[in-house]
Formats: sequence, C-alpha cells, structure tokens
Amino acid sequence: SAAGGQIPDNEQTRGWRIGVRPEKIELGERGLTASVGAIDFLGAETIARLTFGKQTLFAKIDGRADFSPGDEVNFSWPPEAAHFFDENGFRVRS
Repeated sequence: SAAGGQIPDNEQTRGWRIGVRPEKIELGERGLTASVGAIDFLGAETIARLTFGKQTLFAKIDGRADFSPGDEVNFSWPPEAAHFFDENGFRVRS
C-alpha cells in the first residue's frame, strides 16, 4: 500500500484495525496524504496530530516540525511496524 506494506484481503479482515506507533510514522515525499491538525513541540521532539480521512494519527518527529497546522504532509511506515487488531480489539499475529 502507499503507507508501506501489504494490507490483508478485505473479506477476511472486515472490522480489523491497523496500529502503528507514533515514532514509526515517517513523513516524506511519498505515502498517504494527511492534513496537519496540531503540532506540539516538546523540546527535543514534536508530536504532530494528522488527519487522514476520518482517522487521527500521531507522528513523533525529532526536533522542530517544518510544517504548520493546515498543511498537507505525506506519511508512511515500515511494513514491520504495522500491528493488526481484529474486530474485538485483539492483536492478530501474522
């Protein structure tokens, strides 16, 4: 997928969710496009609140962010960073 990795077949995974830790979200020139909702600069790092469709994601970035609320950014993650959860919230081991 554009975000980084394979998403299992839709019929077998209906109701599943994908979880990715904020420090694994990578911002760059490729990937899915999200809108920046808020930025929290914490000194050594920045937490960016991103909106992708109806989903809210958090990205942890080293240093100060080079974008502002309302900007659009591209994000992705390494395939091994994705965790899958079934419709009951239990982690699915791949």
